[in-house]
Amino acid sequence: MVFTHYGAVMEPVFKTSLGKLYLGDSMKLLDDMKDELEGKVDLVLTDPPYNISKKAKIKMGHKWKRKDLNYDFGEWDYGSITPYDWVPKVYDLMTDNGVLIFFYEKREIGCIAKWLEEELDMKVRHIGAMIKTNPTPQVMKVKWMNGLEFFLIATKNKKSGHHFNWKEGYHADYIVTSVVQGRERYPHPTQKPMNAIAVLMRWWSFPGDLVLDPFAGTGTTLYVAEKLNRRWIGIEISEEYVSYTVDRFSKNIPIRSEKTNKLVEIMNKRDACCDQNT
Repeated sequence: MVFTHYGAVMEPVFKTSLGKLYLGDSMKLLDDMKDELEGKVDLVLTDPPYNISKKAKIKMGHKWKRKDLNYDFGEWDYGSITPYDWVPKVYDLMTDNGVLIFFYEKREIGCIAKWLEEELDMKVRHIGAMIKTNPTPQVMKVKWMNGLEFFLIATKNKKSGHHFNWKEGYHADYIVTSVVQGRERYPHPTQKPMNAIAVLMRWWSFPGDLVLDPFAGTGTTLYVAEKLNRRWIGIEISEEYVSYTVDRFSKNIPIRSEKTNKLVEIMNKRDACCDQNT
């Protein structure tokens, strides 16, 4: 499948009744979209480059029954763009009560949270974690397995008013899930599970909201938005990943259920009983 890169006229390379996907450099397209989208985006939900790639591979061998580990995620992950570059651009597109959620490298995310509050006057609501039930084994046997990926949730407003769907019930600031597998898996080194993205989107937006993902990858956020009846806009610089997004939409893959916490289940059942008795 051949796509035409963004040129003088902005045209999506893929669209549905709810959303549009653009092929091109998000740093340029976000500027170009400002006149149309300024103050209209309810939720920015994305998994940007972490800038942690290195030219290294680890042979797993037959013992682990896994593919070799490749720490070279791609040219897009070699320090060419950071949150300090792209967050101000999406900030301008967000509503006054807009929500910003993104995954990032654990050693940097705290510094970014401080910057969001001090420089952009945002309110950091959570630094949460995605807990992997099947993390990659440590071949060198010098440390624990890396089973966490961190995400940050911030809002433009300081108090109430942002889209937080409390009717979904209680939820802890972590999501338990497995690494992407089976039909859901595409050849992307940092692909996030659809059920993790669905949790974030269900609690931090409402049906009909406009969701923006400026680093769309293989279209996980866009597909989940479609399934949850959110409007969406995606930007992706890789033609290969855009083709995987189109393929994902054509397969109608179901979103797996999240692994829930027992305490949270008890709290939600308690509230449901209270609601019935009032």
